[in-house]
Amino acid sequence: MEKFRWIRVVAVLMAWAFVLGACSGGSGEETAAGVADRERSAATSGASESDAPEGTAGAAPVAGGGASPAASTITSPSGVQVSVPKEGGGPPVANLFTPAEDRIGIHDDKIVFCGHAATTFGPAFNTSEQDLNVYWEEVGKIHGRTIELSFENDNYDPTTARQAAQACFDKKPFILFGGIGFDQIPAVRKFAEDKHILYYHHIAAADNTKKYSFNPLPSVEQVGTFAGQWVGSKYKARKVGVIYRESENWEPGHETFLKTVRSLGGDVVADIGVTRNQGSYLTEINELKTKGAQVVFVWENALAATTILQEAKGQNYHPKFVVFPFNISTDAWGGQALNPPVDGIAVWPAYSPGDYSGPFASYAEEIKRFEEVYARRRPSIEVTDIHWQVWLFYRDLHRLLVQCGRDCTRNKILGLSLSRPIPFSETTPSCPVDFTRNGHVGGFWASAFTAYRRPNGEAGWRHVPGFVCRESFL
Repeated sequence: MEKFRWIRVVAVLMAWAFVLGACSGGSGEETAAGVADRERSAATSGASESDAPEGTAGAAPVAGGGASPAASTITSPSGVQVSVPKEGGGPPVANLFTPAEDRIGIHDDKIVFCGHAATTFGPAFNTSEQDLNVYWEEVGKIHGRTIELSFENDNYDPTTARQAAQACFDKKPFILFGGIGFDQIPAVRKFAEDKHILYYHHIAAADNTKKYSFNPLPSVEQVGTFAGQWVGSKYKARKVGVIYRESENWEPGHETFLKTVRSLGGDVVADIGVTRNQGSYLTEINELKTKGAQVVFVWENALAATTILQEAKGQNYHPKFVVFPFNISTDAWGGQALNPPVDGIAVWPAYSPGDYSGPFASYAEEIKRFEEVYARRRPSIEVTDIHWQVWLFYRDLHRLLVQCGRDCTRNKILGLSLSRPIPFSETTPSCPVDFTRNGHVGGFWASAFTAYRRPNGEAGWRHVPGFVCRESFL
């Protein structure tokens, strides 16, 4: 059981595959594979083809983090002003961080990042932080700088998460990031506001009062809506049951799910709350079975969902389950995931080791590159979708830093995020990110997964055809 918890350690990085991918190329015309090849080649000499001498790349910052006068100014929905230079004038520059705050964590020879995550459980998954830095080993330096990335243990707990954020803050990072943790992220958002630190985080309930915190993925409320649309439209004639986490930070998504399903005429016959780390769900499963629930939506984490399905099968109860899809769950379920196939609602890209066909074909080259590098540098590691998400995070962070230039600052990184949306590309698994619509939430899309039998005969996840990066499932 401890093995499942390691997903929380590295899921911190999943958000970055979307926020940073959104900033990785203005037109979206160059393929992901092409960008990665170009950047790897450039990185061999410790620089990018877009390298420029110190102080020449981009518009020079002025007091308050602004840009040169030869720029237009836009205001994001969150109230942050962004100066957008004319073409060729450098990256957009936000006006949020003061000059004293703007260059914290970015040095002549390195860039410092720090994240809060449940690192306690790393050894249980036979994966170390070093194994998660394979991408940077392959790339080398960016604009002459190495990447210094570390984690502080949040123990998957809100109080500890704030302590972890403080430990990160003491390292003076360029950016603080946070992973899966509906309960942890709100605590760290408050910390980020108090400390004026740039914080990119995973899914959380919407809070547009924040100035320094940014969620590149859909909000908790939006994810609940997506799941409600999927269940309410695809399984309209079936009785619906819900198992949900009792928490004020999870509740907004539970509410939007129920509202959406019922608006589509769905019949919710059971709505059952459970507590954090409850461990066993036999009572709840018996209630679902007694009330005839034919579709069960599990608004809980991967560890709980894994146990719930296994206990349901043990009770000879076989409804259609809808969950957050992680390979770590299908690995545990085995053939149980396929009878009937479990559905998943995700805001991350599917990965199934060794499968380059069907819905994976459009980004198969990226998968092959990922697998080849890990096989060469970490031959003892059996790569999973967790390593895949980490790879995408690093790939897209790399691209963003290249675009930001040698004279990169916090205001420039933020300006890239806030100034323009980036569309979906068939060659990259990242969904679009558009902070211009909200200012703090950048994700308005989700994908539907289904469990399937992989080429090697094991259970895994893949996208449902036609339901990749959709703004609505209706």
